[in-house]
Amino acid sequence: MSLYRTRNQGVCAIMRYVYGPAVHIATFIEQPKGATFLIDDVEGRCAEIARAYHRDDNGPGFPIEDPKTLLDEFIATRHTLTAAIQDGKHWRTDLCPRHA
Repeated sequence: MSLYRTRNQGVCAIMRYVYGPAVHIATFIEQPKGATFLIDDVEGRCAEIARAYHRDDNGPGFPIEDPKTLLDEFIATRHTLTAAIQDGKHWRTDLCPRHA
């Protein structure tokens, strides 16, 4: 299994949108501030998707067919961040027991 790490909540949300919430393995609180989102890079395309998400050259970017679902995934990503903050360390998915 290949893992992808990002510190960007939007990138985590887009990965959840593309591959489903089960790819989001964990959210870790980093010191002194911030968080890291750990993603199961199921197709080895996370870096490519992240680059498309961040496009700022007026290129095609990343196509969104269902904005509500993407927004729901962003909200779910925020919930994992809140859970990690409350835990003081991390949040881990229940959907992927091999990482528990």
